[in-house]
Amino acid sequence: MSKAYDLIAKEFGKTAMHSASFLLDRPRKVISLSPALDIILSGGVPQGSILMSSGQYKAGKTTKALTFCAEFQRVLPDSCVYYFDIEDRLKEMNLKGIRGLDVSKERFQRIAPVPAEGNKPARVYVAEEYLKMAKMILENEPECLIIFDSASAMCTRDEATTDPSGQIRAMGPKLLAHFLKQNAPLVHLNNSIFWSIHHLIDNTSGYGEAKKEDGGNKIQYWQDIKLRAKSSMPWEVGGNQIGLKVTWQCKNSALGSPNQSIESFIRFNHGIDKEEEVIALASPMGLI
Repeated sequence: MSKAYDLIAKEFGKTAMHSASFLLDRPRKVISLSPALDIILSGGVPQGSILMSSGQYKAGKTTKALTFCAEFQRVLPDSCVYYFDIEDRLKEMNLKGIRGLDVSKERFQRIAPVPAEGNKPARVYVAEEYLKMAKMILENEPECLIIFDSASAMCTRDEATTDPSGQIRAMGPKLLAHFLKQNAPLVHLNNSIFWSIHHLIDNTSGYGEAKKEDGGNKIQYWQDIKLRAKSSMPWEVGGNQIGLKVTWQCKNSALGSPNQSIESFIRFNHGIDKEEEVIALASPMGLI
C-alpha cells in the first residue's frame, strides 16, 4: 500500500480508500420497469438509482410509478415503499388498479397532507418538511423506494406564506436540487431508489424543445434515468377504450443510449400491461 493510503486510513478509516473493483463486485438487484423500457435501460432500474419522469396531465406517470412499486415489492420482499402523495390525488382506484401492489403499512407508506380531525385543523406540509422526511428515511431505511408525486407540487414555506398576487420565484426545484446534491450518495450507498415525478411546462425561452421539465438543469444533473411521456392516445379494442397507449422517451440514462422511444400500454384497472407490450415487441420480429 502507498504512504498516502496509510495516512488517509489513519485519519479517515481503512474504508475511505478502496479498489474500484468494489463497484463491480457490489451486489445490486435490478427492478423491471416494463419489457420495452427494460431493453433500452439494459435490463431495468438497479438499486442505488435516481430517476426523473415527466409528462403532461393524464399521461400515465402515476400508473407507471405504482406499477414499479409492485415490482419493487416483489423483488425486495423485506423492503418498503414510501410514496409522497404531495398532490393528495392518489385514489382508491389508482391502488386497486395495480396488479400485485401490497398496500399494507409494512410494505407501502403514504406521506401526504393530513385531513382535519375533531378540533385539529388540516395540515399541508411544505417542501422543506417533505424533504426532511425523505432524508430521515434515506438515513435510516436501506433498500427503500421513495417516490415524490409530484415534485412539481411542492410549495416552499415562503411560497405558502407569501401573497400570491405578488411575484415570487418558485423555490421548490432549488430545494430539491440541493437535497439531491446532499443525499445522492445515501441513495447509492444504501441501495435505495429515489424517483421524482415532474410536470411538463411550455418552454418560453424560444430555444430548444417546446416543452420542458419544471425541475431545472440542477435537478436533472443528478438523474441516472430521465423518462418523458411524450404523448398518449386511447387504446381501443372492439370499439371500446380499455386503456391508453403511451409513448415514453428515455431522454438520458447512465445505463443505455439516450433518446430512445418505446410504446407502453396502460390497461384500466390493471396498470402497465406487460403482456401486451411483449406482443408489440415480438410481432414485428415474426416471433408472434
